[in-house]
Amino acid sequence: MVAEFKFPSEIDPLGGNVNRSLDYQRLPQGRQKQISVRNGEIIRGKIMEVISPRQAVISLPDGTFTAEISGKFKPGDELFFRVQSAEPTLILKIHSLFVTRDNKELSTNEILRILDLPRTNLFEKIIESEKSKSNLLVRDDIILLAKYAQSITEKYPKENINLLLRFLEFSLKNLIMPETQLYFSYAKIFDFGKISNQIINFLLSNQKLLPEESRKKILDFQNLLTKRTDTTTLFQLFSPNFSHTSDNFINTLVSALNQLDLSSDIKSIFTELKSILNYLWTINSASILSGGNTIFFILPYIQGTNLRYSVFRYRKKVFGSKQEETFTLDDEETIEPVASNLENEMKQFFSSQQGKQLYQQLVNSYKRTSTREGDKLIIKSPFGSVQVVRIFAPGSSGQASVSIVI
Repeated sequence: MVAEFKFPSEIDPLGGNVNRSLDYQRLPQGRQKQISVRNGEIIRGKIMEVISPRQAVISLPDGTFTAEISGKFKPGDELFFRVQSAEPTLILKIHSLFVTRDNKELSTNEILRILDLPRTNLFEKIIESEKSKSNLLVRDDIILLAKYAQSITEKYPKENINLLLRFLEFSLKNLIMPETQLYFSYAKIFDFGKISNQIINFLLSNQKLLPEESRKKILDFQNLLTKRTDTTTLFQLFSPNFSHTSDNFINTLVSALNQLDLSSDIKSIFTELKSILNYLWTINSASILSGGNTIFFILPYIQGTNLRYSVFRYRKKVFGSKQEETFTLDDEETIEPVASNLENEMKQFFSSQQGKQLYQQLVNSYKRTSTREGDKLIIKSPFGSVQVVRIFAPGSSGQASVSIVI
């Protein structure tokens, strides 16, 4: 469990009593070479000899020195250190390491050992996730992710860690506070397919209860599915992202159910469906208002004779006359061949004039219904909810500017 690990802020220097727990019998006699690094600087080093759990001989760019450093090191370990003190005693803090050494990727357990992190499921998942994105892993960044994750798993202990880490990546990249309620909103949008299928099955079994206009519209949508309608048409007509428009299937479902006297079972499912529509609006509005420019889409596709849904992120950043687009499928249950097809079709769609206009219309809708007040986003959904989302102050989540000596 994460609770076994005490989240540090800094390695505590030994203070005035520098003789405490140091083995001075092993120190080089009269260190002749003066180290030229400054406090706060990041330097690359190699462990040459481990003297004690708090002391090692380290090869640095200036030469080889004995330093105070806590960790579970072995001779040959290479990593980056932050200089906490250069004089009178060299005190270092573990900063980061490269994922690969001698063209070979370090194992997750080796990375945890060198960075002095616990071998728990959470930290293992974080390392596996982060090393797939970058060749440099920063210890404090990993600890920060674990802190945020722990604050959420304390309330939702059975949550999918991979889903939780994707949420943290999204929120931190977009400078949004990764709070528990926002994670709940994010996680629930992945339940949309299950909930919508339950409602569709109910309506198809109870068509006689529906007003004639609603019944006709639902039958028209059914006919579109049997005609193998192309993905981009399905996207606009069946995705809940467009349920605020009158010609959308989800809008039709909500309108039809609003007119019925529902039993408690289907009423609770219907309430959950409307909640997911609110959650989707909240997540997307938060991203757009924070400047993240990421929109989550719940994408319909046909598998066999069934209508299924997958979740993907579309991010668009504009740099002068150039723009960068990224597509990320977040739904682990999407079958891989289907995932590739969906991604390709969506890329083509958003590069078209129609797709660009649709994206901008959504962006305008999110901005129109919500406001930003200081470090808070007040998000109003067209489905009736109001949620406050906190964001980081500009520059507060960035790393301090440091020099690196290799």
